[in-house]
Amino acid sequence: MIQVVIQTLGEGALTLNAGTNVSLQCQQRIWAMAQQVRLWPCVYDVVPGMNNMTVLFDPLNADAGLLTEQLRLLWDAPAVNKLSGRDIEIPVNYGGDSGPDLESVARHTGLPPMEVVKRHTAADYIVYFIGFQPGFPYLGGLDPQLNTPRRAEPRLVVPAGSVGIGGSQTGIYPAASPGGWQLIGRSDVRLFDPDSDLPTLLQPGDRVHFTGPRGVVVIHILRAGRINSVQDSGRRGFRHLGICRSGALDRIAMAIANLLVGNSRNAAVIEFTLGPCEIEFTADCRIALAGANFAATLDSTALLPWWSVNVRAGQILRLSAAARHGMRSYLAVSGGVDAAVQLDSLATDLQAGFGGHHGRALNDGDRLAVGQLTPSNIAIQGTNSFGVRPPYWYQHGDVDGITVRVIPGPEYSQFSEEAQQKFWNHRWLLTSQSNRMGFRLNGEALTLKQPCELLSHGVVPGVIQVPANGQPIVLMADAQTTGGYPKIGVVIEADISKLAQLRFNRTIKFVECDIAQAREALRQDDVYLRQIEMATGWLPAAK
Repeated sequence: MIQVVIQTLGEGALTLNAGTNVSLQCQQRIWAMAQQVRLWPCVYDVVPGMNNMTVLFDPLNADAGLLTEQLRLLWDAPAVNKLSGRDIEIPVNYGGDSGPDLESVARHTGLPPMEVVKRHTAADYIVYFIGFQPGFPYLGGLDPQLNTPRRAEPRLVVPAGSVGIGGSQTGIYPAASPGGWQLIGRSDVRLFDPDSDLPTLLQPGDRVHFTGPRGVVVIHILRAGRINSVQDSGRRGFRHLGICRSGALDRIAMAIANLLVGNSRNAAVIEFTLGPCEIEFTADCRIALAGANFAATLDSTALLPWWSVNVRAGQILRLSAAARHGMRSYLAVSGGVDAAVQLDSLATDLQAGFGGHHGRALNDGDRLAVGQLTPSNIAIQGTNSFGVRPPYWYQHGDVDGITVRVIPGPEYSQFSEEAQQKFWNHRWLLTSQSNRMGFRLNGEALTLKQPCELLSHGVVPGVIQVPANGQPIVLMADAQTTGGYPKIGVVIEADISKLAQLRFNRTIKFVECDIAQAREALRQDDVYLRQIEMATGWLPAAK
């Protein structure tokens, strides 16, 4: 039988301490006692700790000595309460700015950072108690090799969601606060909701399992550049909930980059919008760039777009500040960029703040993992470098502007005949106010035959809205799901990739198109991508 020590904590509290040998059996005794002691007269709260318990009572109406004896008797014969806890999975992004102490824990334990992550996600944890701040779970079950002392100087602010190690314990900070634990990752799971019937997500006895990247960290962002993010083909089927598609703006370039390294067309990539940017690869892999030409170099060797090459650990990819052609480039890595799947996609929704890497653009110091390699990935890694010819419209550039095919929209007939002629004949300037939500154009104002105030209705990427100022806005992947401005036309799906590569202060000319032509253009894109898929299968090592 474990001998307990019971001490006073001021005039209105007692602590019961069962020693330093932490075990689930001992903690179950603590839980059982806590449930019973809460029912005692004059006791108004009981706080379980790790191998200990603190009893708070009314000092004017309770005798501390009597309570001490009652606690000792109860400890000697507790009814062990095996709480029927729940199984809860908590996704975590490890390392980088999410886990600034991961490297420190690795040095202390003598383990590589990814081994620390592997061991932390392999363990099955039990919520021993809740304390420190609302919803903070102290978890038992940490791998002994990950035992790391607290920081010598606590941080003034630990971000909400931070996952830390403090000695032999691990836990999650539900809210921003000072703290001294070693931070190895961060989770977006909300642990405390005061408006809920059960305000803390986790309860003593719950079983917790942390999940991290399925693959290994391969990408280290040294210099993030402008708005660069993790994207795939986006989300379908959620617009009725106000959730936009997101995903790569140039879906053709994304698909080609993926095929060049043996991924599926829709695997997650990094979308670069202008530069400069620097990335270190921390493991051997195969990469391909497609889209805009940012005068990229791999170490000191030029890397052309639409080209597939093997990369060694330690090599650095650099993209220059100004693209020679185009606006966006896509980096595919064998296995695909890995992140938590949210609503059937890894795409970053920058407006809603979810998906991708923490629901935001990439920052300096971020580390990204890649998924498991497929036979196709492995086969292509065994080949020499190779490339493909880009789509025809990439070869002509956008210095003289581009033409984009448009299907007339539902409100096209409500615009004046003069406005209709301007829409088709005018060259529209792409302004610097454009972003992933919408491309704002400038030119002669388009006018309606008479004022029109529509009820809000569904919209899709490619819709061209015309607000009261007469300047068109082309909705893009991150655009809202509903709107009320008149729709003069819709850019066909096959030409959105071309539009995505147009640089600021260059021009667009709209060309009328019908639905049959739009479908044929999509079919031609699919044929082109299938040809690339077939060609990569014919490579010597891929046979």
